[in-house]
Amino acid sequence: MLNEVSFIGYICTDIIFTGKDEKQYCKFRIAVPRDYKTDDGARPADFISCISFGVSAELIYTNLKKGNKICVNGRMESSKYTDKVGNTKYDVALNIKKWYYEEPKPKSLEDYQRAFESKE
Repeated sequence: MLNEVSFIGYICTDIIFTGKDEKQYCKFRIAVPRDYKTDDGARPADFISCISFGVSAELIYTNLKKGNKICVNGRMESSKYTDKVGNTKYDVALNIKKWYYEEPKPKSLEDYQRAFESKE
């Protein structure tokens, strides 16, 4: 069976990192804009929960932050758990296998110049 998805979006929550011995992981959500605008000119987005494990989780946590554009690739996984009240809850998240940082484009010529000068 095939379960592979890719999304390009913006990190829209703080990245939560948990480092438990060999089981370190991070969780966050990304906002993925849809490819159309509504009548009022707004572009709706889908919000995707993401989880990453191991070294990849540590790299995401130390190098990215809320607002960064990211390309993620992995598999969708569902889980079932019981909340504090005893209700059964279901969750779906992207288990990240590969990710790429998408550097935002400069907004103006001055921004481009600053970005170019800071990389020297």
